[in-house]
Amino acid sequence: MEIRKPALNKSVIETEIFIESKSPVIRVESASLNETSLEGENFDEIDFSEAIIDRLSLQSSTISEMKVTDSLIRKSIFTGTKAENAFFERVEIEDTRLQGLRLARASVRDVIIRDSKCNGLSLRFAKIKNVAFINCDLEESDFQGADLKDVLFQNCNLKNSQFSQAKLNGVSLKGSNIENISLQKDSIQGLIVTTDQAIYLSSIFGLIVQD
Repeated sequence: MEIRKPALNKSVIETEIFIESKSPVIRVESASLNETSLEGENFDEIDFSEAIIDRLSLQSSTISEMKVTDSLIRKSIFTGTKAENAFFERVEIEDTRLQGLRLARASVRDVIIRDSKCNGLSLRFAKIKNVAFINCDLEESDFQGADLKDVLFQNCNLKNSQFSQAKLNGVSLKGSNIENISLQKDSIQGLIVTTDQAIYLSSIFGLIVQD
């Protein structure tokens, strides 16, 4: 699996913008945004393009239209935020709080999420392709009805996560905790697991493994 990285140039690092008033439309293009709190607000549109976002808080906000492309997001807070039908492409997210973030029907492609708290993250009915979750806590996350293709869960906690009615083509769970994961038999075609995980999943589906 090859994940395309964000296309950024040096001008992004050198150009910093400041948002002083809470506008219903936020756009950050070819610039960086640092130490900004926009908590509990309603936004018509948020657009990050070729942007570096550090320590942004959008906690408990509602975003009608969200688009993030060719951007880095670090040490930020999206806890309890709602951004259905969002679009993410060529994005890296690191050390960020995504607990309870609701991204139903989102499009997520070529994205790496690393060292982040994603408990209760909801990607119901989302389309997710070429995505890696690395060292993330995804306990009680919700991927119900999502279409996942070539997705890596590396060293993640997926305890009590929901994957019912999801498509899991080329999805790897190797090295992750899948205790009490919710899957259906018709969803596991193309799923990549370790031997121990396969034995655990077989017990869920009522299979008896004997040597």
